[in-house]
Amino acid sequence: MANKKHVALLKQGVEAWNVWRGENPDTRPNLRGADLGGARLSGANLCRTNLGGARLSEADLRWANLGEADLSYADLLRANLFGAELAGADLRYANLGEADLSYADLLSTSLFGAKLYGAELTGADLRNANLWDTDLSSSRVRARVAYGRTAATDQSSRSELPTRSARAAHVLRSDRGSVLVKLGGDRRQDGHPR
Repeated sequence: MANKKHVALLKQGVEAWNVWRGENPDTRPNLRGADLGGARLSGANLCRTNLGGARLSEADLRWANLGEADLSYADLLRANLFGAELAGADLRYANLGEADLSYADLLSTSLFGAKLYGAELTGADLRNANLWDTDLSSSRVRARVAYGRTAATDQSSRSELPTRSARAAHVLRSDRGSVLVKLGGDRRQDGHPR
């Protein structure tokens, strides 16, 4: 359950929120399950915030700092996360369908079981991200996934990935079969542990 004071403070606007975060750097805000659908949070400092199960559909989170935030089970349907900082965030089972994650930093995020159908991931940094059992159907991916290499996939057509970087790949499910993407970890190309 969200802390009502934290929700009220965020609804005062990004400027007031960011000032409060600066004055309270050791406080981990609790916005768990909060209804923030359509909120204008561009540039908000939401790092290490508990947003698990929060409703953020169609929210404007451009350039927001969500590093190490808990967004597990959050509803981010059609959210704008262009250029957002999400490194180390927990996005397990989050709904990111049709979200714009262009140029977002998803370094070392957990997207296990997340729904990214129809999402835009152009320029996103997915290095060391856990995309196991992630739904990327109809998404557009042109992202950094391994050692500076670029993987380009358009799930609405045939996927093209660099085969040399598939050494420790995870298998991703899509509506057109499996896609191999190098993400780190210790798995064979067929997705089974070594």
